[in-house]
Amino acid sequence: MTDLGEPRARQSPTAVDADALLALADGYHARAVRPWDSRVVAGHLVKPYAIEAPGRA
Repeated sequence: MTDLGEPRARQSPTAVDADALLALADGYHARAVRPWDSRVVAGHLVKPYAIEAPGRA
């Protein structure tokens, strides 16, 4: 169990693999987004969207 009275030691961020990040970015492509009708579910407003990959509907 963590003692909330003591500050936690900060961990330094890990290094980012730039080549892996660029490979991920190369795989990105724009997608069409269409809103569907809003509805209330269990008292919450839900606004669903359809996200389509290129060449698919």
